[in-house]
Amino acid sequence: MFTDRMLQFNRILLAALIGSVLILSSCTFPGVISQTAVPPVHSKEKVILFFSDEKKIEEEEQYYDALLAIKDKYPAEYKKMRIYQEEQKNPYGVSTYPALMIMENHEIVVRIEGIVNSKDEILAPIKKALSP
Repeated sequence: MFTDRMLQFNRILLAALIGSVLILSSCTFPGVISQTAVPPVHSKEKVILFFSDEKKIEEEEQYYDALLAIKDKYPAEYKKMRIYQEEQKNPYGVSTYPALMIMENHEIVVRIEGIVNSKDEILAPIKKALSP
């Protein structure tokens, strides 16, 4: 009889624990990401900045193709790339997504924003900026 009550207590305790975990894991904090400001780039080196909006992912295809080409040709610069999501505050005033920038010596040397027709429209100015 004691073992039956102990077993029943263990089941209730386990159910309460699992229920709590499920409820708490489904909680989100809206607005936390949108309040997050990513600090600006403070580097004299060339840095790639990519601005993305997950709501417009289909418009970013050419940018992703260009980023893959950049990764192959300029792996060191690609590793230093910063990605800004649309819901994050960005210090560069980008409001049109997608967008790609190259910064060097704290200045924007290439700025591409919005829909493009081909990855070559992105790669041409990027190659000029990243080439030694």
